[in-house]
Amino acid sequence: MQDHLRVGCLIDSVFQTTLSDLEVNGESGAQSVETLLGLAGKTPGNSKLDISGTLTVPVTGPETDFAGHVARGTYHEIQIPIGDKTIITQGWFESFSFKGSVGSATTYSFKFTGDFPEPT
Repeated sequence: MQDHLRVGCLIDSVFQTTLSDLEVNGESGAQSVETLLGLAGKTPGNSKLDISGTLTVPVTGPETDFAGHVARGTYHEIQIPIGDKTIITQGWFESFSFKGSVGSATTYSFKFTGDFPEPT
C-alpha cells in the first residue's frame, strides 16, 4: 500500500481548507536557438507559474477575496507543498469566477500568475 499526496495551498499564509481542485503549470521561459544544422541550445528567459484552482464557499464566505484581489491587482503569495518540497510564488490573481446552483455547493475559481523560483 502507498499513501498519496493530497492537494493543499496557502494564499497569503492562509490555508485554503475548502480547496477541491488545483492545477499548477510551470514554464522555464527559455527560447530555443536553432541553426541550419539543428538545435544549438537556448537563451534564458523569465520562468513563470500559472495556477488555477477551485474552492467551495462556506456559508460564512470564502477564505480569500478573489474578486477584490483581481479588482485591485495587488500582489500575493501562494505556497504549494509537494511532498518534501514547497513552491512559494509571488504574483497576482488574473481572473476569478463564482458559480452556484440549486442543490449544489457554490464554488469560487481563480487563475493566478507568478514567478517560478526553485522549490525548496
